[in-house]
Amino acid sequence: MRDKGFDSLAIVEFLFEIEDRFKISMPDPDPSIETLAGLAAVVDRVRAEAAASAEQQQQPAA
Repeated sequence: MRDKGFDSLAIVEFLFEIEDRFKISMPDPDPSIETLAGLAAVVDRVRAEAAASAEQQQQPAA
């Protein structure tokens, strides 16, 4: 993301904004977040995991 002009502070602020907007918690240092495509892939994965976890919690206990 540095190639797009993001410095370390901008990256952190951007990640906080993503967490707030999508109500997710981004993993700590993820090496795949070096590009916007990598960031999008991580956000998609984290959102899918959160949705699956929420769905599993809503299942009635057997």
